[in-house]
Amino acid sequence: MSSELNLFIFDFDETLSVRSSSDPIEELAHDKQKLNLDDINYRYEKLHHCWNIRMNEVHERLAQQGIQTEQLIKAFRTIELSPGVDELFHNIYIRNGRIVIMSNACDLAIKECLQAQNLFQYVYKIESNPVRQIDPIILIDEYEKPLQTTCEICEPNLCKGSIIDKYREKDKFDKIIFIGDGNNDVCAALRLNKNDIVFAKHDEKDNTKIYPMYNILKKQYFHELKSELFIWNTMKDMTLIINQRLISSSLSSSIIYRQFWNSLNIVWNNETLPINAIPLFATCNPGYQTTLASAVASANKVYQEFILSKEGKYFSGQVVIIGDANGAILAYDALCLNHTLEDTTSLYGEEGSTPRTPALSKRTIKDGNDTCSGQSSNRLNTKTTLTNDNFETNDNLSYSSDNLRARQENSSATLTFDVNEFFSFGSPLSLILAYRQMVTDSVVRPYCGQLYNLFHACDPNASRIEPLIQSEFSQIPPCCIPRYSQFPLGDGESTLLIEYIHQCSNLFLNNNNTNQLPNEINTLLSDIRQTWWGSRRVDYIVYCPEFLMSQPAHVLPIVFHSSYWESRDVMSFILRNITRNQEQFHLFNSHTNTNPCSFAPMKPTERWLHRTTGVKIRNLAPNHRGNDTMVVDARPQTIHAKFHYGPIDMVCLVNEKVDIYVMRSAPYGEWTLLNTVETDTHGRIRYTISDDKKLPLGLHPVKLVVRGDHTTVDLFLTVLPPKSEAVIFSIDGSFTSSFSVSHHDPKVRPGAVDVVRYWQELGYIIIYITARPDIQQRQVVHWLAQHNFPHGMTLFNDGIYREPIKHKAEMLRNVVENADLVITAAYGSTKDVSGYQLIHVPPEKLFVVGKIKNRLQGQARFLTDGYALHLSKYKIIFDN
Repeated sequence: MSSELNLFIFDFDETLSVRSSSDPIEELAHDKQKLNLDDINYRYEKLHHCWNIRMNEVHERLAQQGIQTEQLIKAFRTIELSPGVDELFHNIYIRNGRIVIMSNACDLAIKECLQAQNLFQYVYKIESNPVRQIDPIILIDEYEKPLQTTCEICEPNLCKGSIIDKYREKDKFDKIIFIGDGNNDVCAALRLNKNDIVFAKHDEKDNTKIYPMYNILKKQYFHELKSELFIWNTMKDMTLIINQRLISSSLSSSIIYRQFWNSLNIVWNNETLPINAIPLFATCNPGYQTTLASAVASANKVYQEFILSKEGKYFSGQVVIIGDANGAILAYDALCLNHTLEDTTSLYGEEGSTPRTPALSKRTIKDGNDTCSGQSSNRLNTKTTLTNDNFETNDNLSYSSDNLRARQENSSATLTFDVNEFFSFGSPLSLILAYRQMVTDSVVRPYCGQLYNLFHACDPNASRIEPLIQSEFSQIPPCCIPRYSQFPLGDGESTLLIEYIHQCSNLFLNNNNTNQLPNEINTLLSDIRQTWWGSRRVDYIVYCPEFLMSQPAHVLPIVFHSSYWESRDVMSFILRNITRNQEQFHLFNSHTNTNPCSFAPMKPTERWLHRTTGVKIRNLAPNHRGNDTMVVDARPQTIHAKFHYGPIDMVCLVNEKVDIYVMRSAPYGEWTLLNTVETDTHGRIRYTISDDKKLPLGLHPVKLVVRGDHTTVDLFLTVLPPKSEAVIFSIDGSFTSSFSVSHHDPKVRPGAVDVVRYWQELGYIIIYITARPDIQQRQVVHWLAQHNFPHGMTLFNDGIYREPIKHKAEMLRNVVENADLVITAAYGSTKDVSGYQLIHVPPEKLFVVGKIKNRLQGQARFLTDGYALHLSKYKIIFDN
């Protein structure tokens, strides 16, 4: 039996019980209308807000319908408990834990239910509203008399936080563990100390089930929460966490040490070797150094072969290492070997705009933007250093040419390349580090930009590393890797170290009033970052299916070993991190969006509103699209888009939800959700922004996200002042020297890109228009980006028409009228002349590329000598 004295406090309704204890009572009513629960609930929520008064009214109305007290008590005994409660109570009891049930229901209901299940023997005490009388009806008194008024979170008749304070004063508990789910449990969680633990109910699989405690703690009180926070959904989850984390896990370095010594004790007493002790003996074996040297040599050989190959000749990208159980240990020790040669390491701390590359020969800052030129690490010839002034998160390393030469001379002992990201899968690395810390009083930081320690919560082999680096992190739960099925683009939760230190600064500072200690916080950040392994959190929990949690512990490492490599959650997490700072290859990035705000949908994927939708779109690629919108400030701002799947619009998305996001103050603003709409029977949406949400003047990126699968449409909504000046380019008429209806890449006319850039640099709005149907929008936009055309509004025909040129002209006329544009110049072919005349472009500003047509003389200016001469003439005019 454990020598520690732990207090386990459980809520009852929807925590120990499957549903509210009042539900089986209310189901006894013969006449639901006479019971009139709506009237009772109204007075409860608006007037007294005391649960005991509400239930007394229910009991009184049931008595009026002839329901006897014996029937109520019998209903108490039928309250269904959550599966696994008996096993959890038994485990707590044999570990010398005290069980207290704290509920806003009534003590009679809880006692009768537990006695019927033979569980009352495990309970130390029930803290709930007492029953005053039983006959002729049950009357429930307030737990606190007079009603409490000091706590605004709890109900007046019972404050769970004050009860916890009384228990803490009465007995000296090593830990207080609180388990709850609702609004009334928030106060209790906030009263716990940093050594305590709180379990908040949350169902990650079904987002339709909302448990207030978890949402309130996460959104409103997370910065005030001192204790460790775990989420649970079933009693098996809780039992597993208690067994693996509270007793023998590595939530703190001291527990890791205990786990290490327990492993040795098992060996000495039973002469059996536990699986998590094998790496300890393996790394202490004299042959381990030979194995390590062989692994380093193999890695260097692979890297050098790639550098000498055709594909890697000019390589200047990232190097990422991924290691599983044993591979992570070898990779860690190999990266630690480089510390003897690398003495100018500088790690960064906040989100920056520079792509992370393993070697940077130059890093200059000009006009607020980063300019980088990268070379592979074996080609550097200048000493480079990186400063730590602005807390950037470029997880890059800096070093000198002398260090590189030394590493090349010792290539058999160290890695000859630098590693940006190191991902560890379910490795017992923390156990080995705990042992080494006991011997050397320190943990060596690996020579890499960022280390990610991924593990399952119930994996007996793997555990946390963060408490070994900074002991206070034992009180901060690890990050959770979002489910790919619900958040394909990530859940938007930040993993930056600096944010967690700010949120939990009370753990690191003696003075809880952190608002008055900015200097101390800055000093704290600087101190922690000197020893931290990157700029982000290190420990990450991977989702584990419920059926695996019930498997024997010795089987789990074998199953988990393959699960990491097959997990879409893990692969998407890796891809998001290694591509986080790379520039997006997009048409609008070249000038207007050099550092776009990363996007993550606010709402997870949901089931399709129609069951047949998933069947129809299966194995079909999305082909959603929408024209950019330009509108004058005073007019309605309307967004149009269509949602189809398949190469030729085989399936349209009918009556399904679409979330509309917009970024204000682009490109450095934040994405905000405007509204959620449903597509029509043709897969289209037409959304007009309400007056209270209207966008100001400027260029606003819009992203439309299908709720069912998180596929997206990207477009721009531009709000303009009246009489804004624009230049129009017909894509096929003015840019292409060869015509291609299919996917073939048409050639670009010489000088076409220069002409567009010329007008853009003068400050004119650029409009790209084509008579092609919008089904080809993705291919055309990709072609523009591939040939470095600058940012512009793109317009496509909304479908296939018998007279596409005529429809193109009509579309252009509508756009010019709605945006109240003044057309300064228009470029196209002879087919575009009539369309440009509809918007009153004068002949001297209408340019046609190609041979002169006699019938159009005087209606346009023909550029027979190409764009080069035309551009030089315009430059001379503007220069003069």
